[in-house]
Amino acid sequence: MKKYNFLIFILGNLVSLSLQGADNAITWNLPSGRTGDKLLSYCIAKWVSRYLNISLLVKPFKYSDAFVFSQVEQQYSKKKTRSLKQKKISFKYGYYKGRQISLDTDFEEKNTLFLVDLYFAHTSWYNFESIIKQDIIFPYSLSYDTTFCHKGDTGQRVRFNYMNYVFKADEKFFSSLKVLLKTREPLETVTIPGDAISVAVHVRKGGGYDQMYKSDQIYATSLNLNHYRNCFSNKNNVAVDDLLRSLRDKTITKVSVSENPNVVGYIDIVRPLKHPPDQYYIDQIKAIAALFKLPLFVYIFTDDQHPENIVAQYKKALNNDNIIFACRPEENNHYSNVLTDLYAMSKFDCLIRAYSSFSQMSQLIGNHKLVISPIYAVWNENQLIIDEILIERSKDFDDFIAQCKKKYFSK
Repeated sequence: MKKYNFLIFILGNLVSLSLQGADNAITWNLPSGRTGDKLLSYCIAKWVSRYLNISLLVKPFKYSDAFVFSQVEQQYSKKKTRSLKQKKISFKYGYYKGRQISLDTDFEEKNTLFLVDLYFAHTSWYNFESIIKQDIIFPYSLSYDTTFCHKGDTGQRVRFNYMNYVFKADEKFFSSLKVLLKTREPLETVTIPGDAISVAVHVRKGGGYDQMYKSDQIYATSLNLNHYRNCFSNKNNVAVDDLLRSLRDKTITKVSVSENPNVVGYIDIVRPLKHPPDQYYIDQIKAIAALFKLPLFVYIFTDDQHPENIVAQYKKALNNDNIIFACRPEENNHYSNVLTDLYAMSKFDCLIRAYSSFSQMSQLIGNHKLVISPIYAVWNENQLIIDEILIERSKDFDDFIAQCKKKYFSK
């Protein structure tokens, strides 16, 4: 605890020193979403502030006072910035006044408060696919006769992945960010047994907050475990995957929500990667169980009001005695247990998530050995199919699996 308090003290002094004599400052427009979106926007703003060497002014939001950064960062107020002229720069889609944003030239003015909208990040952060392509797989054996694909899938899929990559590339920044994202007071957490690989599964259902779903939630699939094996053994064939992408792009009919307003009422059409069907989660658990051949402790984190029903469905679909399931049995909805779940998910060995800022923040905070997330989605009749996934492994992933096999099977 003394070491932790000392780190807070040092961070506080660094923030204060960086503001002395500053003639510029930067703040951001809070996104309209919930806790995960707002925390993610703070992280991006913090990185931009560091990159530009401009003081950051933090705007408070729900739960923000629970975090260390609320204690050490300079808070935004109109009084503090009344002597500065304002310049609004939107990072949305990476353009400003019809041209691409330059982090080096668009922030040159003096005595200026830069007000940025950067939830969707900088345009250069979208050019990341080549770096992560070796860790992207097609989980199913599919023939592409799909009829509908929302155009928005590909635009969002790499934003967080690149942001996470950039943060970790700067070890000093990343270590300080992790301290800033700690809670000021300890939180209750999930008891994780020590005799199994722990798997956190974030099943985003809305819990009364989001709209209804169109897709069937459980359906028959042809899971291709060889694709997983190749990725785990670093033998993923990128050229073959590119051919599949090309075939898919030529075959499917891409229809945007704006071109088909009748489907706007379905949240999994508007945001398919944020709201994948149950089958996506079931198949990722199945793949981990089949490849590791080790006991699993699977905890369902969800905003659904009846998580026990999800557990019952997954147990029935998987029918594997080597998997122990658990969930919070009561008081579950979209506004309860927010910080508790955020941090509990970060403590597990593995994380299976949707494209949700909430579980993305858990990934950022945590030290998972394995993270699986959706990259692309297509429709076939009433089935939303996650046909590309990203598999992220820690540097010590192979050693971790070897140690687990020795631990659980040694006599």
